[in-house]
Amino acid sequence: MTTPDHAGLIAEAITEHWGERCPDYAGDCPTCQAWEQFDDLRSLLESNAALERDEARAIRSAYDDLLRAHSILQSQHREQQERANENSRRAEAAEAERDRLAERVAELERELEMWREVKHSSHWKARAEAADARVKELEAEAARRALEAQGGGDGE
Repeated sequence: MTTPDHAGLIAEAITEHWGERCPDYAGDCPTCQAWEQFDDLRSLLESNAALERDEARAIRSAYDDLLRAHSILQSQHREQQERANENSRRAEAAEAERDRLAERVAELERELEMWREVKHSSHWKARAEAADARVKELEAEAARRALEAQGGGDGE
């Protein structure tokens, strides 16, 4: 790109070699032809400078767009990471709850087995049936909680 100082130097050189501009343009005059070429060159350089400025603006705009997109992607990545961590915590809590309920079911099954051994009397038989019903209730509750824990429990 030619700066205004360069244009001034070129104009000085044309003036020294060909002379000042003629008051009226004549196509066969070498001085007029030299100044015409200078005007064409300056016009071309000015157009080129404008294009370079437009190109620089477009590049800056594209770069800014890329920065914004990068920032958005980073934010989305952080959000996904947080969701993954939360899902891992929920899965661990569900596993712990499942283990606790499995232990409780095992305790109740042992108790039920004890009651089955003594169910020869009607009193013990009624208690065994009640314990059997309680085991079934706890198994149903364990299954329900496991399903809730797997599904997030909050409608997600």
